Amino acid sequence: MSGQPGSWSASEHRSRHRLLASSGLAAPSPGRPIGLWGLAWRRFRRHRMALVGMVILLVLASASLLATWISPYSPIKTSLVEMLDRPSPIHPMGTDELGRDLLTRILHGGRVSLAVGFLAVALAVSIGSTVGAIAGFYGGWVDNLLMRLVDFMIALPSIFVLILLATIYGTNPVTLVLVIGGLRWMGTARQVRGAFLSLREREFVEAARCLGAPPSRIILRHLLPNAIGPIIVASTLGISGAILTESSLSYLGLGIQPPMASWGNMLRNAQDQMVRAPWTAVFPGLMIFLTVMAVNSIGDGLRDALDPRKVE
Repeated sequence: MSGQPGSWSASEHRSRHRLLASSGLAAPSPGRPIGLWGLAWRRFRRHRMALVGMVILLVLASASLLATWISPYSPIKTSLVEMLDRPSPIHPMGTDELGRDLLTRILHGGRVSLAVGFLAVALAVSIGSTVGAIAGFYGGWVDNLLMRLVDFMIALPSIFVLILLATIYGTNPVTLVLVIGGLRWMGTARQVRGAFLSLREREFVEAARCLGAPPSRIILRHLLPNAIGPIIVASTLGISGAILTESSLSYLGLGIQPPMASWGNMLRNAQDQMVRAPWTAVFPGLMIFLTVMAVNSIGDGLRDALDPRKVE
């Protein structure tokens, strides 16, 4: 091997690149530089459980959306001659106490449970991001006032408030989304406030102020994009909590009401058939378990992928 890099052979170049890569000193390869979102996606792909969770969640959501085309049965039509039939090729998950196909009910119930979970978290993240952004950007008495509101909301016994509001305003899906989302925004507000407090004194924010940018532009164009990581992680992990809350309310009879199916009210209806027909409880419970585990795995993967302290 000669001393001049230009005289190295191709095999010597490859050996040098492998040596530098193993020591973490390899220079970036030529070409288009990878952005922050590309770097986050590359980290996320390395998290195998997160990828498995994403596949499971996509399969469940797609099957629920296509339930009408997947299953030939009606989710509400009863059949007295097929009550509590065991799982079979005709009914892969058996039937319930009214002879309704359980697979069909689970697919249609997935629409309700997943929709309530995602929409409730979207509402909670919107409220929490707004409150946290205002508190973190302005500080002072505005911050104190909004944080005391957050403390008050956290101190409320949420399950009793949920039961009270569901009793007063009804148990339709829209009410559940508003009630669950309206009681789950406080954690997001605190995370966004903390991110804004650490970002508002940075140089790029001072530069925007010197250029005469209004507060709304600084918040939306400069601060909020830099705080999007904690928001995404909080919203992902909040979906599983919202689904469990809906299932709990439905199990207590204060959520989605029959004949509309949800995983929670299917479990409630199955409690009288646990010994005689355990499949009526096993399959809805399994769907809740798989969804919660999948969402939590995705949240863990996103937390690692969006961690700015993580070194490649």
